[in-house]
Amino acid sequence: MDYGHSRVTGIEEFCRGCMCAVSVSDCPSKSCPLFPFRPGADADGATQRIPGVDVPTKEWYEEQLRLQDPDGAKADAARERFAASRGTG
Repeated sequence: MDYGHSRVTGIEEFCRGCMCAVSVSDCPSKSCPLFPFRPGADADGATQRIPGVDVPTKEWYEEQLRLQDPDGAKADAARERFAASRGTG
């Protein structure tokens, strides 16, 4: 669909289609990537994400990365492959 290059209108129409409703400020889907950009998100009384509760903290993300690559070997291997592909290795 063409929304005249309007990001706001595009997001609004997506949200309306998802919720099947006219008002999308009460959207309960806090995991949706468009949640903070939905129309009415900043209105008084609108459902909001709560940092540290609905939105993971930076520390949580860092811990998840550390758990996936405890000794940094995966990151080092990726850096080496990238450098080799760029011809700088």
